Amino acid sequence: MAINLNGTTGITTTGLTSNGIDDNATSTAMTLDSSGNVGIRTTSPMVALNVHDSTNARIALTNSSTGQTFPDGFELLATGLDAYVQNRSNGNMIFTTNNTERMRILAGGGITFNGDTAAANALDDYEEGSYTVTATPETSGSQTLHASYRTLTYTKIGRLVKVQGNVYISSNSSAAGSTLFSLPFASSTDEQSKSFSVLGVGSYPTPSSTSLMSASGSMRAFKAGGGPLSDGTWYSIDFTYIVNV
Repeated sequence: MAINLNGTTGITTTGLTSNGIDDNATSTAMTLDSSGNVGIRTTSPMVALNVHDSTNARIALTNSSTGQTFPDGFELLATGLDAYVQNRSNGNMIFTTNNTERMRILAGGGITFNGDTAAANALDDYEEGSYTVTATPETSGSQTLHASYRTLTYTKIGRLVKVQGNVYISSNSSAAGSTLFSLPFASSTDEQSKSFSVLGVGSYPTPSSTSLMSASGSMRAFKAGGGPLSDGTWYSIDFTYIVNV
């Protein structure tokens, strides 16, 4: 038996009908079909509970803490082809299996796992990309990288960034001091050297290189004996560092 809350009255052989949610209703508000499916704003529910809207279909859960004024509480939203799971309050989103917390999205951003609730331990960023690196002598002068060989790739996980790739220093102009390579993100000012290698290949012998984080947040590389890295040489960069908070 179908129950339709619509703008008519009475009980018929096809179902139970009423005036809707008030005496001014002029269209079907809710349908309970013979399969036990409930449709809200649809007369053809396809599952146990089918909420339909021509633009934004919403289901909201509220309580005395969240309030009951839009936008409050927890909401499921379908808009266009996109779907949203939203905690509109300043609270966490907690996911559990087997009655145990497995993942938490913190109210302030970041993800923690397996019951850990500390914001300091939250994973708050993941990114992969590339950038055009520059080389600058630390003391004076200039260095030029070949236009076709000055792109480095990076992977950023939280505050940890790994930079990799090959560059070619095509020329030096009165360069003095260590060579500073630019970074895709500002580095921690108190960061010391991490895994870093600058390897010359080709006609120039492999230099003995080391690195530190400069105050300006660059990769500082210098060869044995000091001075900037030589021109006419390929360098392979593999560098890991910590970014500023």
